[in-house]
Amino acid sequence: MIETNEKKNEQAEPRILSPLKVLKASALELTKLPTVCAMAVMLACCYIFSLLTIPALGQALQIKFSFLIYALCGALYGPVPTMLLGVMDQLLIETLMRGNGFLLGYVLSFAFRGLLYGALLYHRTLPKKGLSVARVALTKTADTVFYCILLNTYLNYHYGFISAGSFFAAVTVRIGKNIVLLPLEIFLLCVFLGAMLRALPHVGGMPEVQTQKITKKQMAVIISFAVLGLGLLLAYLLIPSFREALKFGL
Repeated sequence: MIETNEKKNEQAEPRILSPLKVLKASALELTKLPTVCAMAVMLACCYIFSLLTIPALGQALQIKFSFLIYALCGALYGPVPTMLLGVMDQLLIETLMRGNGFLLGYVLSFAFRGLLYGALLYHRTLPKKGLSVARVALTKTADTVFYCILLNTYLNYHYGFISAGSFFAAVTVRIGKNIVLLPLEIFLLCVFLGAMLRALPHVGGMPEVQTQKITKKQMAVIISFAVLGLGLLLAYLLIPSFREALKFGL
């Protein structure tokens, strides 16, 4: 394979560690036409993924797949484009297309989610060995704790969707549900990013994100996430006492 001078120059650039330089480099991604085109495709994917549900789980427990797109955008383009993706996701898809109404807090929460994925996965902030399974798992865990559990529950309380007296109960219920879903979501994210980050550089105009070679031990960990996730999911669906236990006695 013939390597272009541009790719060689990109590989020769030192890793960017300063937060301000990361934000600047990420913002400059938006000046590139391939980035704008990719963002449009990712926004469409967010809408498609928002329609995907697993009927067997019902309304009480749903796996939402839009986090896969946020992670991919974060790895390729960093925090600024991924924040923009979050804002457009909330305004265009949730507000206009799905008719959920405009609430500024939720717009900011979607932007925060984009910032989180972009800051932790951006290829210019990765170590020389590249993106690792541990970093992917840490990023999804942070997303679950800060966005899914804390921020979303607070916004539901702030806008009156849950009462003050039931706030703690709502947090604990969300903790239980996300404990069930987290291992499976980490497994899905590892597989999705691994496949996409290897395939996209062949498209042309897409950044190349180096990923660490998965060892047998790491593969065993990924498979363990899948098995654990499926086990917790089945236990949640089939064993009422397990569901009650995840409510922490409430």
